Amino acid sequence: MEVGFPAYALAPLLRAEFGEKLRLVQLVRHPVKVAASLVTHGWYCEGAREDIAQAVAPTPADPGVTLKAYAPRWPAMAPFEKSLFYWYEVHRYGKEVESASPPGRFARFRAKTDEVIDPAAITRHPEILALAEELGYAPQDIDAAEFAARYVRSPLERLRAGLGQARRRMGLR
Repeated sequence: MEVGFPAYALAPLLRAEFGEKLRLVQLVRHPVKVAASLVTHGWYCEGAREDIAQAVAPTPADPGVTLKAYAPRWPAMAPFEKSLFYWYEVHRYGKEVESASPPGRFARFRAKTDEVIDPAAITRHPEILALAEELGYAPQDIDAAEFAARYVRSPLERLRAGLGQARRRMGLR
């Protein structure tokens, strides 16, 4: 049975129900790329995705989070850094859930953003960096040009998106 995102919170209940028959799959991706992807979907961005903020985007004040020490700096953190926090909390929890089987494949939607994303921001978060390395990632090894091409809209893409929105508002398309 595949239960999808964000089913990680159900792991203890599923374990209680299915016992040793249960096999879990934890999909693990590069922390910098996951955080950038979350930003492209409006996670932790002011005024965007209130549905996500209320339903599944943890903060340091939430019960059960590990990085409660982030609370004082939370207001000054960029959406990308908050998304790194999310990556850490989900994957730290995944490591706590026993009997997880190896990761599998997952199809992903590719969006881009106009938000400024600084991949080097991960170096300001040693806990997140340590877990990323423990899970086999080298978070600082990011090709800047490839990263920008994947996650950040180019000036031409921003122009096209703006023109498309203007056309739709005018009823031309």
